[in-house]
Amino acid sequence: MDAPDDIARFHDRCSDLMRELLGELAGAPERPRTFGQVEDALGWPRRRIASVLGGVAHLRNTEFGGRRPYRLQDERASQSGRWEIWMDAGQARAARSAAYSGPMSQENVRRTGDFIAAYNRRDFDAAMQHFDPEIDWVLPEHQSSDSCRGPEEIRRFWLGLDETFEELRLDPQEFVDAGERVAVRLRFYGRGRGSGAELDTEMYHQVTTFEDGTMVRIEYFDAWDEALRAVGGASRPRESS
Repeated sequence: MDAPDDIARFHDRCSDLMRELLGELAGAPERPRTFGQVEDALGWPRRRIASVLGGVAHLRNTEFGGRRPYRLQDERASQSGRWEIWMDAGQARAARSAAYSGPMSQENVRRTGDFIAAYNRRDFDAAMQHFDPEIDWVLPEHQSSDSCRGPEEIRRFWLGLDETFEELRLDPQEFVDAGERVAVRLRFYGRGRGSGAELDTEMYHQVTTFEDGTMVRIEYFDAWDEALRAVGGASRPRESS
């Protein structure tokens, strides 16, 4: 099953457990895993995936011609020698799109985009207008010494970046709306101050956590799939404008 409309309809018609499974698979596209590995990631007991898939067999066969919004490989064809399950990238995008996104989460996406735009033009006051006074700024473990709390500590971190880079710009490639969390796939463009060394890479990806429209945590991840996991997998992607 590849058509986004079919995947959305399947998402709406299937069980809560099946939707939970779809969310986990959507958070790690193009990554075949054994049933046991996926069950461990979900905190499920053994054999639950087999039960869940069996439970949607009638739905698949009667309404979708037997097609699946995920990929399966049996023990004869898989590298692990066991049944493996995954989603391709298109199925994962469609599954994330099928999750509910209400007006508040749409506003959270807008505020996240406004924050990045304000940072890029170095309007720090505008960038911080929706910050909680105790906001956590969390960088990956290898750069955890730069993690901090509160708007003024974050401002000092930004000023330090400007001492290192003559130019630094964050370009959103994709927004993923997960309600109170918004993930952004980022591309970094920059030039080192003095050295002139150029930066053009997907270095970190951002997840912003909101409470009642206020940013309470901004965390950065080395890999996009890690950011997707942090927002729970199933969500609504939006192209950057």
